[in-house]
Amino acid sequence: MDAGYALTRPPDFDVLHFDEHSQLFRTCRRRINAHCGGLLDITTRGIEFIHRTVIDFLKTGPMQDFLASKTPPGFHPSLAALRSVIFLFRCMVQTVATASDDADAADIEEVVSHLHYCLFSIRPALDEDHDATTELLAGFERINLEETLLLTANGRALQMALGGAMRKSLVFKWTGVL
Repeated sequence: MDAGYALTRPPDFDVLHFDEHSQLFRTCRRRINAHCGGLLDITTRGIEFIHRTVIDFLKTGPMQDFLASKTPPGFHPSLAALRSVIFLFRCMVQTVATASDDADAADIEEVVSHLHYCLFSIRPALDEDHDATTELLAGFERINLEETLLLTANGRALQMALGGAMRKSLVFKWTGVL
């Protein structure tokens, strides 16, 4: 997959109502189970470990060595996760801003919550690959999300709900505040 997809792929996936797309939901669940041997489960809240002991198992030395042997050189899991949460955030903003009806308060709350998750995901990515993460965040800063936010009444409601948090966070040079 293109490493730049988080910023270049059109944010045209309705991630807020993913569970309503039953066929896609079932397909994702089946693929995750096939690739992960049933250790992960897909829920309406995301992908979760089936039990706390799975995390402990994955942290053992032999399993860490095995996983490292299966990843391509230069792969950084926290940076990959940050790319995905940035793309999902863009999709959420697009979904709410362009909805034909009034924005649901729960949807707006989900977008704000996901912004916080994006911010939370930055530090581990910086620790793995500072330069690539800084480049990704600079690109994210350049994306004109405010243009999307101003398209509709929903966009204005979303912008108010964000309460300037996104603009404030993007103004900081990510390394100094998190």
